[in-house]
Amino acid sequence: MNLENSENVSEGVEVCLDWNSAIKCVESLLQQEILPFSLNYDQPGSSIDIDNSSFIKSDPSTWFLKSNAKLRSNSIFHQAMWICVCAGKSKSKNNNEKINTQALSQQELFSLQCDKDKDRKRNQARKGIWAKESNKMSCPRALYAVQYFNTITKKPGNVHVYFKNLHLDECKTHSFTLKTNPQIIQWVSLLVKMEHNIEEIMRFWLHPELISIEALKPSIKPKGFLDSKWHLSEKCIENVIQKFRRNSYLDANDKISTELLLKSLSCLEFKQSSFNQQCFCHKNSKEKGCYKTADCDPFICIIQTQEMRNFCKKLKWDMCCLDATGSTNQYRWLLYSIIISDEGGHGIPLAFMITSWESHEPIVKFLEVLHITNSIAFSPKVFMIDKSDTEILAINTFYKEHKVLIFLCFFHYMQAWERWCRNSANEISLDARLTVIAFVRKLKLAITIEEYNQLEQDFIKWILVNNLTKLLSYYKKEWQSCHQLWANVCKPKFATGWMVNETNNLIERFFSTLKWKFLHGKKNKRIDTLINILINQCSDFFTIRFDTQVNQQVFNEKKFNAIKSCELKAREIAENNMIDIIDPMYGYCIVKS
Repeated sequence: MNLENSENVSEGVEVCLDWNSAIKCVESLLQQEILPFSLNYDQPGSSIDIDNSSFIKSDPSTWFLKSNAKLRSNSIFHQAMWICVCAGKSKSKNNNEKINTQALSQQELFSLQCDKDKDRKRNQARKGIWAKESNKMSCPRALYAVQYFNTITKKPGNVHVYFKNLHLDECKTHSFTLKTNPQIIQWVSLLVKMEHNIEEIMRFWLHPELISIEALKPSIKPKGFLDSKWHLSEKCIENVIQKFRRNSYLDANDKISTELLLKSLSCLEFKQSSFNQQCFCHKNSKEKGCYKTADCDPFICIIQTQEMRNFCKKLKWDMCCLDATGSTNQYRWLLYSIIISDEGGHGIPLAFMITSWESHEPIVKFLEVLHITNSIAFSPKVFMIDKSDTEILAINTFYKEHKVLIFLCFFHYMQAWERWCRNSANEISLDARLTVIAFVRKLKLAITIEEYNQLEQDFIKWILVNNLTKLLSYYKKEWQSCHQLWANVCKPKFATGWMVNETNNLIERFFSTLKWKFLHGKKNKRIDTLINILINQCSDFFTIRFDTQVNQQVFNEKKFNAIKSCELKAREIAENNMIDIIDPMYGYCIVKS
């Protein structure tokens, strides 16, 4: 039997001379796995006479061949299998039929469960709608140790040790909670304090030879490779990081911690940030936003670092993008941002505002603070926005005495039309939908006013011929009355040339970077964490990227992260007068200069 060519064997076969050496090989292989394994079976082969009076299962020296056994090259003397802790059937495997339990009464549910259990034996697990939740996910990963007979000597021969199949993707983040040894937790905490991420810590754990300092290597795993306490998972490292982050808060209460943070930043005398804080109003997290009442002054926090003010003065810009995003805190407060384009066409943030007030007044205050702080450097000629009545009202209110244009994003303009046409309540057929999209696109891209007027007449005529009254009403109410906001015939021309950018994708890209790079794709809950990220990480990231582009260099994000990590370590040493932070890869320490 050629095991190396077997379909299910995912890795090479280790050949050992005897069973004891095979067990040592198994121990070394299982220590490199991301999850612990458990012994599933350890038994003799089918050619062994288990009915013999001298047979003892735990003692292979008492195992003898059957009298009528015929040895072949694949006759097994001893075999064992170890499986992943995630192996086994889950609830989803047992419950094949999806039943809407909310639409059924308790009596109907009871009858259904009785039908499921009528063929169930006494010791079998329940199947169906009341099956218990399970941590098992049917992981097929398994390790085999198989000892074959030597057909010449008729004695136990070589042992083949091999893996079958691979782990499931869910195994790394499974819900099975492992109790990790405190020594490992202490070692992980040290690396987390040194600003190493999950991938680096797992690499050091699986390959401790990469660490040159003996004192920084992880604890040696004792003999007993099936002990789950001596296995490290990514979930465990994530828990340590969360605990480290909680300890870094100024206060466990988000309200108190944010107020302390704003108070400490206001002592910098506008050298780093400027804030306008009226109060910190906590609403129920299920309620969206905050609406000003007699006894509630909403929270407004405006952030602009010195680097952002420098960008506002140095760059030549006529247009800025203004938009808001959610999912950055547990209170559902909006994060507004103003973005401009640099010389390379990348977005650069000028300022941020966090507010709980869903009205145009915070945006007016936002623009007012930026004009006071930046003087004539903040003089936009065009605001690129999506179709937000709140933002339009705020811009028109603040710039009522100045000539500032508002232009709608091309992408959001087409997206609004496509969504309206796809709505079945508007009664637009598939063929008519394509015609509508083609018409509105031509209207947007029309260059001359004569071309625009002719296309509009043709569009309205086509609507009347096909009797699409809802479409005509929608066009006149939502778009015809504000054509100066989206039609290219109204596009402005500056001293630097025509306005090239027709979308606010710069700000959409920034929000994507914020949520996936700095918030790691997870919904942030605390306001103080969000403020720290906007002031420190975002500002440094875009500043270094701009400087590398000016010097005609390629922006290296990995190098930026490494430099930022060293800066954090040096700052901690300077503050605490420490010299015991050592890089585990190269073995050097950073001293206070």
